[in-house]
Amino acid sequence: MEFPFPANGLTDPQERLLRGIPAFAALPSSARQELASHLTEQSYPIHAQVLDEGEPADRLFLIEEGEVEVSIRTPEGRVPVSRLSEGEMFGEIGLLLPSRRRTARVTATQALLTSTLRGRHLTEVLDQYPEARDIMVEAADQALVRSFIKCTRPFERLTPERLHDFGGRLKTLEFEPGALVFHQGDPGDVCYLVRSGLLEVVREEGAGPRVV
Repeated sequence: MEFPFPANGLTDPQERLLRGIPAFAALPSSARQELASHLTEQSYPIHAQVLDEGEPADRLFLIEEGEVEVSIRTPEGRVPVSRLSEGEMFGEIGLLLPSRRRTARVTATQALLTSTLRGRHLTEVLDQYPEARDIMVEAADQALVRSFIKCTRPFERLTPERLHDFGGRLKTLEFEPGALVFHQGDPGDVCYLVRSGLLEVVREEGAGPRVV
């Protein structure tokens, strides 16, 4: 069930909830209050599916009470990516993607109470405060990286905690067409995960180079 907050009924818990999200903490107090006026409470019982992959993304969720599990579909089956609890946010990634589609399933692992914010209200504020958008986009990209890692062998068995730590160690590199990533004989001290694009692997042999 949804319960809109009164226009003048912003309470300390809701204000703390918004201040605890880095992107919202970067906003002026007046902008946070504007967002808070659009918050709507929504509750879910334990084991409820809050959202699912592929669904249209129309809002984000701030957790007031309870816990959720975020999972994705992989070639090995459905696997958990993270667990989120009080003071954390989910559902924002779909709002930031051109497809406006959900990228994961979120299930309540405890009785859940959330404050939800419609996408159009979020967009109005982010358009006005680009620095907040940059913070949110960076956090969303890190979450997408973790999902990408989880779909990549041999990392699909990482626990959510180790996945979070591993994802924080990755660096994003971009290469122009024709660029050399590394050469045969270079020290093997780096592992590359290809997020997009196409690579050619060439091995130097006695008879000359061979594409492998």
